[in-house]
Amino acid sequence: KILGYPTGLGALLVRRSAPSLRKVFFGGGTVAASAPQGGFVIPRSRLEERLEDGTVPFHTIIAARIGLKALCARMPPHLIDRHTFALAKATHSELERLQHANGRPVCVMVGSFQSQAERGGTVAFSVQTQHGAPVGYAQVETIAAQNGICLRGGCHCNPGACMAVCDLSLEDVKRHHAAGHVCWDAKSVIQGRNTGFLRASFGAVSTGRDAAALVSFIASHFCATAESSASTSNTGARGDLVVAKLTLYPIKSCGGVDVDSWPLQSNGLLLDRSFQLEDVQGRAITQKRCPQLCRVRCRLLERGAGIGIRVDGSPGEIVVWASGDERDCGDDAAAFLTERLGMAVRLVRGVDGKNSAPLLLVTEESVADLRDRMRKRGVAERAEEVSAGTFRPNIVLRGSASPYAEETWTEIAGENVSLGGLLPCQRCIAINVRERDASRHTEPLRTLASYRLSEGKVSFGILAAVRGLGKNASATLSVGQPLTAG
Repeated sequence: KILGYPTGLGALLVRRSAPSLRKVFFGGGTVAASAPQGGFVIPRSRLEERLEDGTVPFHTIIAARIGLKALCARMPPHLIDRHTFALAKATHSELERLQHANGRPVCVMVGSFQSQAERGGTVAFSVQTQHGAPVGYAQVETIAAQNGICLRGGCHCNPGACMAVCDLSLEDVKRHHAAGHVCWDAKSVIQGRNTGFLRASFGAVSTGRDAAALVSFIASHFCATAESSASTSNTGARGDLVVAKLTLYPIKSCGGVDVDSWPLQSNGLLLDRSFQLEDVQGRAITQKRCPQLCRVRCRLLERGAGIGIRVDGSPGEIVVWASGDERDCGDDAAAFLTERLGMAVRLVRGVDGKNSAPLLLVTEESVADLRDRMRKRGVAERAEEVSAGTFRPNIVLRGSASPYAEETWTEIAGENVSLGGLLPCQRCIAINVRERDASRHTEPLRTLASYRLSEGKVSFGILAAVRGLGKNASATLSVGQPLTAG
């Protein structure tokens, strides 16, 4: 890894009855959760994952001597040590000085740099808001990557140190695991507390410019000024609205279908995200992992009985039905999509692919404000590509009193329609996918992170639940339909 080698591919066949499967120890990457107290350890669920201790590149070890020799020829080890320590110490000091407009530190630093003998070329820290709430390490990592900066977040394979830094007890670790948190996921804040922290590492080729770029990035994206604190406040921003656009996404994370009028049920729009693509291990595939899913287009069959599926740039269409005896939509659908996407997939139906709520809404006013901010940041070309559809909403509303006023609403109502449980929608890198060619950009997430970061999450749009409809009841939602926010 030091020399940039991949860890390689390999296989080991082991009889299930072999004594070696009854492990009495574990290494990196083989557990879902652990703590140094009480012998608490939860192994990973799959057998092969429990056996893969560490990531030793077994067939590239031969390159280690040559690589280390070349590295040392560039700079003697004692000078590398001195160089990286100086960079890390300076970065630690600069991050420690950063303050929000109210005087609260932006970064909570881990450790100190008193002695070169006791500290290497790494800087450990976490980020907090002006109100003292933690900013999740996963969110900082994602935004940093969009800016060409590589940070590592998590427990860094050191659960004991992580518990000490984050002030977590054994019971906290157990509760976090019970809530679904595992070592490698992005759940970096649970119940208002960090589950890990950030680390910046310096090496022989790192420069003062690299260190300055990191400090500048943290300051520009996470330091609240008096102006930025006031820029997203919305008061009295409620009133009359109209449905400007209505879209459903029959296959989760694939292309949407615009409709003029469509049935609304207690779990959202009829057929919305009722299909999904899965890999050979049965895991859902999304645009976050596979951007080319935006090329998959759907056509609605009469009365929502099923969908016709095609893939941009490829001929042909295949029809699948919304109901069937089997969850899997069959070999023909799998072969059709596998060939056109270039990866092995299965199409399944009858799923509830809605991550957090039945409906996602955005306002035209908020989209317009974002595009204006992007133009001011010098990304006008990308701003022209960004639309309400970039955020994959079910409902686009027009008539909001001001941008982001939707975050002050508690309910939205209209004829036979009542929406409640309104919450900000947290955003990830999926919104950076360009639909025209399935490529990834750094925008609009980068601009959003500069002013829409709250409690460690970047938000845009709102999630809503449907109220007042029984399990088998439905209403109709239409473009042009008036709604009232309150």
